[in-house]
Amino acid sequence: MVDPPTYSAITPAISVMVAIILALLKHLLLEPNILCKCSAWTIAINSKITKTEVNKSVQAPEPRTVGGYQKPLHPNEELTVVIPTLNEADAIGKVIDELEEYGYSNILVVDGHSDDGTAEIAREKGAHVILQEGTGKADAIRTAARYVKTPYVLVMDGDYTYDPAYIKAMLEVIKDVDEVIGARVYGRENIPLLNRLGNWIITKAFNLLFGTKLRDVCSGMWMTRTEVLREMLPETRGFSIEVEVAANIASSAGLIKEVPIRYRRRIGRPKLKRIHGFGILKDVLKLSWVYNPVFFIFAISSLILLPSLSVLAWVALELFLFGVKHHVWAIIGIVGTGVGIIAMLLSIMALYIKRLEYRIMSKLKRLARE
Repeated sequence: MVDPPTYSAITPAISVMVAIILALLKHLLLEPNILCKCSAWTIAINSKITKTEVNKSVQAPEPRTVGGYQKPLHPNEELTVVIPTLNEADAIGKVIDELEEYGYSNILVVDGHSDDGTAEIAREKGAHVILQEGTGKADAIRTAARYVKTPYVLVMDGDYTYDPAYIKAMLEVIKDVDEVIGARVYGRENIPLLNRLGNWIITKAFNLLFGTKLRDVCSGMWMTRTEVLREMLPETRGFSIEVEVAANIASSAGLIKEVPIRYRRRIGRPKLKRIHGFGILKDVLKLSWVYNPVFFIFAISSLILLPSLSVLAWVALELFLFGVKHHVWAIIGIVGTGVGIIAMLLSIMALYIKRLEYRIMSKLKRLARE
């Protein structure tokens, strides 16, 4: 066991490091203004006017009958509705009929080589049908981007879960932002419990990485500017395209808003299985490596705290309960704890600096527009 003088010298150092962490966390969580000083100049940025301000929800209309619904003016000149499909024969006809009833007839169905007649049903209903290149939802969106001619594009699933009554509200909001996400606030009982939990974890992880305040980054109904979609080169495949689009916009100081929508019970067999939730979480970690690698490296390095603290706890129990001293293990535990605390501090600082970068970029963009 390490001699008492050594412990007395190390303990204050650990206390100081813990105090620094607590002070930094207090500053990050409670300080309303971020103040950056560099020599003779000062930049003051109020956190209330950052890009996360636009991640607040706006009130959307409740679903109404078509008779009482005021259709938007010339929606087909502004908006293309893109529906990626794979064996959605039971639902696609109803989805297209409902869209047309609400005044949206510029519909592009991107079929993933369905074998149940989905493409044929969509053509009979008057939609423009193309076969996607590659596999997965990301490839379907990439294929669709080349065919869209309107300024805005709405992506929604073809399983009848998303109500077109909310498109009008989203179309009004998109004029001032880069992406509008239909947050599934109502009807969440129609989302399986494990998927709900997975979506919550993924959204929280995304908010931590990108400094946003989103409620449902995994929603399958979202709208963006066509040029934004075309400029993107998604690195992930499959169902995580929603996360990739939002990450691309958030990392470039783009503006994102959410419109609360109602999620309905799907028609047909679900495509998104429970295992996909872990795949999306893995893609969020991959995105953190792409957009903030310094944070990712130090966050992973800080995990050494767990085994190090466990070793110290074991050494302490052995000493106080049985009088057994473990000199080498005590040193390993203390060194590992110190390294973990430093790595945690650096990861917090990396996250803090990256968010500050996004906020400065957002402020400069607003000033340029004005």
